[in-house]
Amino acid sequence: MLMWSATSGGNESTSLLKSKSQTYKNRKGILLLDENHPQYNILASLRLGIKNVIESSHLHAEKSLLPENYNAIMDLELTTEKGQTYQFISYANAVFIKMREAIGVSEEIYLQSLCTLGLPYWEFISNTKSGQEFYISNDRCFFIKSDTRYYVQAFLSFLGDYIDHMIKYPHNLLTKILGLYSVIIPGQKQMYFIVMQNICFPDSEIDERFDLKGCSAASLPHLAPPMCMS
Repeated sequence: MLMWSATSGGNESTSLLKSKSQTYKNRKGILLLDENHPQYNILASLRLGIKNVIESSHLHAEKSLLPENYNAIMDLELTTEKGQTYQFISYANAVFIKMREAIGVSEEIYLQSLCTLGLPYWEFISNTKSGQEFYISNDRCFFIKSDTRYYVQAFLSFLGDYIDHMIKYPHNLLTKILGLYSVIIPGQKQMYFIVMQNICFPDSEIDERFDLKGCSAASLPHLAPPMCMS
């Protein structure tokens, strides 16, 4: 099992993380996501939603997953600090709790990395052809990627096989997807977000990096959407 220690960023103090942020923000292609950022409100809503889901006392890692866990949604109505009401949806909660448990990411680490107030996310400027947006938790442990309904449906359609593989082979080289959410703010388009483990953390231990691109020809099978989408 992969275990995250305090030196991996999970239990660092807020003051230490703020200090590290001063160095990180000078990197090319990285922007601190402050209140002036156009996506600040939607990501603040995401942060609050994840916090509410993780802190829900009835959520825990199931000993064994049931078929209904893969189609389950948790639909919350929340209010921002500015008094705006919005809808937050968390997909397959029990499944992703099991996923985080399988690779050694505790709920405490997940909560601290993604939901600590005063530690804003970073925007990662990407030239990806998909046009989706990438953000990084302040301690750089997790990536947050916006996505489309189509690709979220596709992923959920094979979620069972994905989780089974991850639990059986936790050290595999596939992307570790640890949460799937959507935010609906009145008058705005529904936004979908995927939380992933940052494979480049800690970057001090990386000697070389490679950006591998696949072929787009016939690479997208037509997958039936799952029942749980909202």
